[in-house]
Amino acid sequence: MSGKKYEYIGKREIYRRAENVLHIELPGLKELAYSQFEGCEWLESSTIKITSQAGGTWIGVTDSKEHSSEILCNYSGGVFKTHYVNGADIKRKADTEAEERLIRLLGLDLDNLGGDVEKQHKQQVRI
Repeated sequence: MSGKKYEYIGKREIYRRAENVLHIELPGLKELAYSQFEGCEWLESSTIKITSQAGGTWIGVTDSKEHSSEILCNYSGGVFKTHYVNGADIKRKADTEAEERLIRLLGLDLDNLGGDVEKQHKQQVRI
């Protein structure tokens, strides 16, 4: 049998992915010990445990001090599609604001931005 059996993303990448979307405050990267075993990898301190499976497409975080947990699933295109906090499905941070900005930008008449961008924006808001 040749090739790697499991894909690991490593300490820094697990921390980066978790830090960008979690509601739990993380300690510094240097305060976390890194381990891996048969397709799972994790960062751990006395109060926080960050577990990653499936090459980082699933990350679970447990904060024993605050008695809270978060699960991030379906990592694709640099974002997690699903986020659970203490078992409740939530939207990603700032997701709705980004969608609203994108909708406004897509609706602008880019060929006629010449003078009255404010007027175009007000017309779109009414729609």
